[in-house]
Amino acid sequence: MGIGQGSATCGSRTTCGSLDVKLRLFSSIRKYYLFSKDTAQVAFFVRYMSSQGPKEELLGLLPLSGQTRGEDIANAVQKCLEDNKIDLNKIVSIATDGARSMTGKNKGATTILQSKINHEILTFHCIIHQEALCAQTFPAEIVEVMNLVIKIVNRILSKALYHR
Repeated sequence: MGIGQGSATCGSRTTCGSLDVKLRLFSSIRKYYLFSKDTAQVAFFVRYMSSQGPKEELLGLLPLSGQTRGEDIANAVQKCLEDNKIDLNKIVSIATDGARSMTGKNKGATTILQSKINHEILTFHCIIHQEALCAQTFPAEIVEVMNLVIKIVNRILSKALYHR
């Protein structure tokens, strides 16, 4: 009789393997000085429908060599999709931070990708960035109230009991 290959066993192995990788990484980091590399990166998230329902995953953290023009971003996204054998025509929408390099009507990444896709795509301004822009126009009284609410919510979360 071999070792069980049920979903619980495989799930446990995956969790243990992930934990082992994380522990080795932290152990290695503790030994050395940390530094950052001056490389612009694009976080490339994908949302898709699976048989279990909607999913959202980080497909890649794409380094941009040189500049952060729309062309550079579009090329990095296209290369990531090609490397992962994902058809570019699977894209149905793109959410961005609203930067000109992403949304420019002639040279923006969304415009460039749209020209390579065989159908119309929807483009959205990320809701988090919309909220941040909106918050910049709030009167001081509202900002004070919001800061208090955030402080209270963070306090509640920090004291919450976590259980399954």
